[in-house]
Parts: sequence; structure tokens; C-alpha cells
Amino acid sequence: MTIFDVYVDGEKQEVEVSWDMIRDTRDSHLSQTDLFMLSDFPLTDEERSDLLQYRTTLRTLPQTFDTAEEAAANYPSLPVFVTGAGVRLE
Repeated sequence: MTIFDVYVDGEKQEVEVSWDMIRDTRDSHLSQTDLFMLSDFPLTDEERSDLLQYRTTLRTLPQTFDTAEEAAANYPSLPVFVTGAGVRLE
């Protein structure tokens, strides 16, 4: 059984992974990074490229992996510049 780290009220908790958990987490992370995709948000070309790759990887998790455990084990890391901007995905 694979464990997926999630944050509840700011505290890290480990839960058994399911496709519903993967999709909910993915959708939340996409929503929380939408701001960075605005055309006037100040990003370098490299940052924009990294963010686009991150978001594309999130969107394709269900099509890329056969099981939720595989998707959780390969869940992409948030680009460093986003965490440096004070964004903490939950």
C-alpha cells in the first residue's frame, strides 16, 4: 500500500492513496497555480516553461500511470520559484 502525504489544517498526514485523492490533490494544485499562468504575471521564460511542464504532468497523471500508487510515487514536485513566492499547496 502506498501512502500519499496530504496536509490537513496545515499538518502533514499520510493517507492511503486512491485515484480520487490523486485527482482532488491535482485539481487543487492546478487551481492554486492558476495565478502564475496569467499573461502579466512576472515570470522568466524558464519559469513559465517549468510551470507549464508541472501543470501538464499533473493533468496527465491518470493517463500516464495504471494505478494511483504509481501516480503518487511519481507525483511531480512544485517548481522551486513557486514555493519561493510563498505558495504552499495543500
